[in-house]
Amino acid sequence: MDALSRRLPAAVALVAVTLLAVAAWLAELPPAPAGRDAPPGSFSVERAWPVLERIAGEPTPVGSAAGDAVRDHLVAELTRLGLRPEVQTGAGAHPFGGDVVAGVTENVIAVVPGADSTGRVVLAAHYDSTPTTPGASDDKASVAAILEIARALRAGPPLRNDLVLLLSDGEEPGLIGAEAFLRHPMARDGGVVVNLEGPGNAAPSSVYNVTPGGGALVGAFARAMPHPVGESAMVGAYRGTGFHSDLTVLEENGWIGIDLGLAGGRAYYHHPRDTPAALDRAALQMQGDNALAMVRELGSADLRELRQPRDEVFFTIFGVVFRYPAGLATPLAVLAALAVLALAAYTRLSARPRRAEPASGGTHQPDVPRSRFGGGAPVTVPRLVAGVVAVLGVLVVVTGLSMGLWPALVALEPGYGDLVSDPYRPEPYRLGLVMMAVAVVWGAYVALRRWLNAVVLTVGVLFWLAVLGVAAALLMPGASNYGSLTALAGAAGLAGALALRRRPVLGTVVLACGVAPAVVMFSVGARSISTAIGLVMAAPAGLFYAFAALSALPLLAAVTPGGGRTPAAVPARGEAPAAVPARGGAPVQPTGVGPRTGAEGGPGVRVGRRSGGEGGLGVRVGRRTGGGGGGRFWRWVGVWGGPVVAGVLALVLGGVGLGVNRFGEERPRLAHLAYVLDADARQAAWVSMTEPPHPWAAERAPDVPGSWDLPLPYRQVPARVGTAPAAGLPAPELTVLEERRDGGETTLRVRVRSQRGAYQLNLHADVAVIGGSFEVPGLAPVTLPAYEPEGGAWPFEVQFFAPPEEGVEFTLRFESATRPRLAVADITLGLDGVPGHRPRPAGVDMTPSGGGLPTDSVTVVRVL
Repeated sequence: MDALSRRLPAAVALVAVTLLAVAAWLAELPPAPAGRDAPPGSFSVERAWPVLERIAGEPTPVGSAAGDAVRDHLVAELTRLGLRPEVQTGAGAHPFGGDVVAGVTENVIAVVPGADSTGRVVLAAHYDSTPTTPGASDDKASVAAILEIARALRAGPPLRNDLVLLLSDGEEPGLIGAEAFLRHPMARDGGVVVNLEGPGNAAPSSVYNVTPGGGALVGAFARAMPHPVGESAMVGAYRGTGFHSDLTVLEENGWIGIDLGLAGGRAYYHHPRDTPAALDRAALQMQGDNALAMVRELGSADLRELRQPRDEVFFTIFGVVFRYPAGLATPLAVLAALAVLALAAYTRLSARPRRAEPASGGTHQPDVPRSRFGGGAPVTVPRLVAGVVAVLGVLVVVTGLSMGLWPALVALEPGYGDLVSDPYRPEPYRLGLVMMAVAVVWGAYVALRRWLNAVVLTVGVLFWLAVLGVAAALLMPGASNYGSLTALAGAAGLAGALALRRRPVLGTVVLACGVAPAVVMFSVGARSISTAIGLVMAAPAGLFYAFAALSALPLLAAVTPGGGRTPAAVPARGEAPAAVPARGGAPVQPTGVGPRTGAEGGPGVRVGRRSGGEGGLGVRVGRRTGGGGGGRFWRWVGVWGGPVVAGVLALVLGGVGLGVNRFGEERPRLAHLAYVLDADARQAAWVSMTEPPHPWAAERAPDVPGSWDLPLPYRQVPARVGTAPAAGLPAPELTVLEERRDGGETTLRVRVRSQRGAYQLNLHADVAVIGGSFEVPGLAPVTLPAYEPEGGAWPFEVQFFAPPEEGVEFTLRFESATRPRLAVADITLGLDGVPGHRPRPAGVDMTPSGGGLPTDSVTVVRVL
């Protein structure tokens, strides 16, 4: 069998595994949008779209007039569906680290009664947005979907359980509406939540959060959703990042549930261009289909059984949810580790040299190693250890290059630094990451194969997969499948291929079957990670792509010219090496000429001539006869062509990414600029929170501040500042209504009020608060939640959104015998009328709001 014929089965297998991974990606594409003529009981994005266009025309931050208009429209739509909605005006507060976020909200609530209810199912989304975005995807598309789901449910028989539709207000500043909902009668006794969110404006719609112990919810999700996407690894990652949703509040108070959200299009998160025109209709169809199916599943279930706590490891591939009890994570990880160790021992023992039978003259043949392939060097313990180290090096290199991608893009185009987490069109960069990982893995193999063959390196890959499985089983069981299942499959595939050396084609099939799970799982996982967190943190996705490419290494090695054979093509134990063709074409059968210890570190034989390095066993067949400089060049091209082409493609895709993401009217640059007035000193400053700022903002805020003393939300310090004219704006009022001391404690009751109709009021203290409450006219007092005091000049901060005109009364208890120093600030939205303000140029939009000081805002600070 010539070299090309030997490589053909591996090439076919490599293509098949690659296509399988691509197919797994394509399986997560959304369905076609359903039209208005879809069956009445089904979800139709075309029926939901008019509502979305009506409510997502402009930003609707909590307490705004635009938000009030959306509220009224939602009430009218629910009434038209035959429901009896109510507006719950309430107050709430939630802690975020060292800060407390509070405010007044107006939730819209409606109930679809069940026929024989065993509990309540809450279908939730929020209708408020940040000040910088119309919020089409976050979260008004989900609000429109809920109205369409309610219509579809009303068109069929009633559910068994009560369904509560919760369209909350004040989610964006800090889950205020969910906190207020806890005081509603429908929140008593808990229930099950399906919370719809919009971290992006494109597919897939995925389950990215499940309440701990929610194995029964995973089962419902697996049974019901027609387009399931989600995995326990992403759930664990999400819960470890500190992100929150309305489900967070309800979960903390005994509810169970899932978060279901649009994961793609992260560049539009809180972006001024997050409009209905930018939203993927098919993605909303996917979201609506999944949510409707999940509500029907939960609505007909015995909710008491769902509350039986159990955790599960789960992941979805090809639209199928694979799941198993989390209690199996550790046993599977240990089993995988043992399987890899057994495989290492097997490859080492099968590589031990044997004594050949005596030749006709009675002379023994030299020792011949049994399982050398992929570039020559035999399997030894030192080489196995070196393979483990080499694979670790590859993982480090790919992760490092991935980590450097975003800084490199920002260096080439500073405008990237203002984006939330992703460019507008990230697809070329993501494919570039794939090709970069392939280039590094393939290139490392070609460079090392003289010393470390593909068996050794594959064992090294499986070692690190087993380590990943064990570590994840201990630290994040939901991600353990990435290590344990892939290591088990890979070890079985390699062992089977080695055992089938007499049947090379079948052995290659077995090897491909062992490789495929890791390639598919890590490829899909990498796509999920890059979609969720964007290229700003490309290292995790790069690491996953590296594992995918490394898992395919035995196939990459087998298709590399001069790279030897797959394990299935290696002669079996006791089988003589194949004849090697000489330059004249006649086979030269190896014969004994005495032992030799060569650079490959193992016994070999020299017989006749060698004509191109096709000795898959590492057998030396005479002297090398070159074909001149041209022959050496083409041999180099044959060996290095794959890695070089992959590397060139990675660079080309990077260039394509820069081209399709060129900033312009459709893909605007972003700039942050705000105005801050010190009411006591009557001094003002332009401030920008981005570094470096856009030139439009840098004209007013050119300087890096040497120090900054005024308290801003979340204790932010501006990146750039510049002197501004002091506007004649009234300062917020802070009135001490009562002061009393009890031993070493001081209690203050104060009223804080904005004279400018502020969107937000902030109250700061230079001493930590150990207890307190707040009250607004017409509502019951709300206890301030426990928080984690931070250091600095202002260890306590409460941010209050949508404050009433009469102000807010706070009762604060301090562990201090003297009155603490207080500061108050009010924030309004918009820079119109501020002295020296110049409108933004075309193609420059507001920086998406992510908490902290919003862009295009005016803050007046007063310190007492």
